Amino acid sequence: MSNASGYAFRRTGDELSAVRVEAAGSDRWRLQDTLEAPWPDSFTRRIARDGGQAAWLLPEDMVTSSQTPLPRLKRRELLRAVTGWVARQEGGAPDDWSVSWHTHALASGNNEAQQVAMAYAKTADIAEEAAAAEAAGLAPGVMLPPSLLIDQFFRVSAAECRSQSVWNLVFVGGAGNVLVVASQEGLLLTRPLPGHVAGDEDEYLDRLVTEVDRSVFFARQTAGSPTVDGVYITGDDTLAAALAARLTENLEVPCSHWRLDSVVDCGDRVLSADEQLLTMAAVVAASSPRFNLAPNSRRGFLSPVARHRIMVGAVAAGVAVIPLLIAGGLITRQVQDGYLDNAEKNLARATIRAERAAEVYDLQRQLNAREEFLSQHQTTRYDLEGIMRRLAVSAPSSVRFRELNLTHRDDGLVLQLTATSSGRTVSAAQEAFMTFQSAVVGLDDVVPLGEPQTLQIGETDDEGRISQNVLFTMECRLMLAAAGEEG
Repeated sequence: MSNASGYAFRRTGDELSAVRVEAAGSDRWRLQDTLEAPWPDSFTRRIARDGGQAAWLLPEDMVTSSQTPLPRLKRRELLRAVTGWVARQEGGAPDDWSVSWHTHALASGNNEAQQVAMAYAKTADIAEEAAAAEAAGLAPGVMLPPSLLIDQFFRVSAAECRSQSVWNLVFVGGAGNVLVVASQEGLLLTRPLPGHVAGDEDEYLDRLVTEVDRSVFFARQTAGSPTVDGVYITGDDTLAAALAARLTENLEVPCSHWRLDSVVDCGDRVLSADEQLLTMAAVVAASSPRFNLAPNSRRGFLSPVARHRIMVGAVAAGVAVIPLLIAGGLITRQVQDGYLDNAEKNLARATIRAERAAEVYDLQRQLNAREEFLSQHQTTRYDLEGIMRRLAVSAPSSVRFRELNLTHRDDGLVLQLTATSSGRTVSAAQEAFMTFQSAVVGLDDVVPLGEPQTLQIGETDDEGRISQNVLFTMECRLMLAAAGEEG
């Protein structure tokens, strides 16, 4: 480990930046170089000599992180299951997606299934980034976005996470700010954070505090209701220290400014936030990352040497049975493939019919409830039709209403609304919910009563599967319509 080196590269437009670190003891590193292209040939030769221990930063929005429960399968079958799941979620064929994953036990304790954490991106996008690296004379062994690099750097370098169950990492001050909520098993949530533009510093800090507070709240709504044990802010030292102080005043969760120089000796250099991120990536490249989307990181099931040895042994041991095995294998595979194709088609048709039936049922129930209420309260001055119409228009297409109940209270007529927001990922479902919540606040004749009474992220069925949706219940007081405006 004392001679281990790590490199990291980032492309920003036509500019290319690089960092090199070397191991300086157990869990300690020393920053050696920070360069801008073009760099000397000696630097390129050193990279080749060190075996390609280099990381290439991918754009944050290029990669999606997700989790899903799957049956316990052998590696070959699990590969097909994971790539097939991504293709069904995102569209296209399995070969259209580059996927990296690892597995861990389900929180529910179901031994027949396992939780699969994955990171994936379009294969064409990864190929484009690999081509850009090759054009610069590089063959990076690790390709990941900032969120995954920060998460994995913290896991291998920070002693704090080894004694905690769930933690929140906040990176600020760089070209791309990001927030990561993670557990010992894997990522729970990633969110981009707004950049700092010229303006009121206090207003920007308050906005970041709101984002961190929301992430702590959302983490508690995921499967198992985990509690965040600590919040760690890194990146630009001045901004990180100010944000840590502001969070300490507003959050009950312990918050601290986590400095890079606690594990990396930077000498007398003062690194910008982007240089700190590159340094973290270089450390990850010299370690064993959990995720890796680099094309040359795709591990086969057998090495070339192993495949050659098995082939020679098979030929020597059973030449006579090869025709029978080939024929039997082909017939079996054709039967299995035909069965799976039919089952997949039937499942797709059944899913479409079920979704349509659910939509019709929900719509019918809403209409019946509205008609019954209007028939009983003909003299009301609430513009119920207009309110319902404005709520429907305000809801994103991914938000579906489950229940709409009207209740008379001392403070007026209250609408109890239960709905779900769905998306390709839990993060997308959360964004749809927050978009709807903000839209409701903007309505003139609807006043939300406090925070949602129910907010459940990722429902779990009897078999331990977690759906990519958010179930929420809101209460809103309806305002009286002005004279002549009743619906």
